[in-house]
Amino acid sequence: MRILLVDDNSEMRGAARELLEAQGHQVVEASRGEEALDLAESRELDLLMTDLDMPGIDGIELADRLAERAVDRGVPIAVVLFSSDSQYPGLRERILAGGMAFLRKPFSAVELAAEIDSALARKATLTRLAAGASGVQAPAPAPPAPQPSPQPVAPPLPFDEPQARPSVAARAGRRPAWRPRLWQVAASVALVLAAGGTLRTLVREPPPLSAPPATGVRRGAEVEVVEPRGTIHGLPTVFLWSAAEEADHYRVTLRGVDDRVLWSGRAEGTWLEPPPELAAELHPAVAYTWTVEAADAGGRPLARSSPVAFRIAASAAVAGESS
Repeated sequence: MRILLVDDNSEMRGAARELLEAQGHQVVEASRGEEALDLAESRELDLLMTDLDMPGIDGIELADRLAERAVDRGVPIAVVLFSSDSQYPGLRERILAGGMAFLRKPFSAVELAAEIDSALARKATLTRLAAGASGVQAPAPAPPAPQPSPQPVAPPLPFDEPQARPSVAARAGRRPAWRPRLWQVAASVALVLAAGGTLRTLVREPPPLSAPPATGVRRGAEVEVVEPRGTIHGLPTVFLWSAAEEADHYRVTLRGVDDRVLWSGRAEGTWLEPPPELAAELHPAVAYTWTVEAADAGGRPLARSSPVAFRIAASAAVAGESS
């Protein structure tokens, strides 16, 4: 499949490209919305995968303009939007309108493949609808209504026999207007509600934001993290931090996609080695975070570090980079 990948973050764009090419796709990259529009002019594309928050033309405007251009050409384009902010302005409306899928950063290879399949399914639906709309024929003109045959004129009645007064419908020369029965109105309302419920079931809403970290530590008390930080190569050999006042022990927690806890360990000092088998859980396209929490002898939290993000390098060429 031919995919246009747009992200102003070169590191994230490179990691996403590795995942896409590993799945057999052809990828063209752009760092800005304006550049993506120029590339789309000279290429046939199957799918647009774009970050939302970019300078200049953001992901929403870029997706709208390319989708409109694709419809004019008669070939709708599949769209996958991605961002760390699932409440980005305009995102919910685009997804509920159909034709666009959403990925929350950071994402895994499995999530990426699933959302691409979802976007292609929506593209196929739009293509069928477009084909059906172009093949609709105008209804044949209705045959002329038959004219009523002339009725014989009744002889005049005697003056002592009053003539019967014709009905309003008969005087107007037409039948009474049709009025729907109550059960027909109820059935129509039920069909409309059922169709709306089915549409909402088929459309995936953006995932909710993760819950904020637990509170309860001393106000302003924080453990200072030493390493690892930034991009590293392979599993961290050790997590290091500074000592906290009155701390009896520490708890290190490693989280991945959607704030899911991958591993947690306890240390008596200011360092901790992760288990080697943890390396199988880490992927270059995912940004991980780790935190350390200090606790007293009773297990009550005393201080906590801010989440520290790091990412496993995709190759040895970037093994020495750090932030």
